[in-house]
Amino acid sequence: MLRWTAPPPTPRLHPNLAALYQQKVINLAEALNDEPTRLEATECLRDLIEEIRLVPENGKLRIELYGELASLINLANVPRRNGGAGNAGCGGSQPS
Repeated sequence: MLRWTAPPPTPRLHPNLAALYQQKVINLAEALNDEPTRLEATECLRDLIEEIRLVPENGKLRIELYGELASLINLANVPRRNGGAGNAGCGGSQPS
């Protein structure tokens, strides 16, 4: 007897994800521009990037990011269904 199983549900994104990550980007930019917090903010940003590749294309170099930052940027570029998409950043609020 064959049994049909439904595919696993698609993960749902927090409805305020875009606003939360936008605030994180603002906080990170402020921290990078503030001398007392610059070093910590730089480390935070580095933790989001696993790999950077420079790819020659038409006589120029294209930058490809891999890691959490790239995933968050790609998430921001996905068409929004329920207003959910976000940007990378440190600090700020967490989804609840």
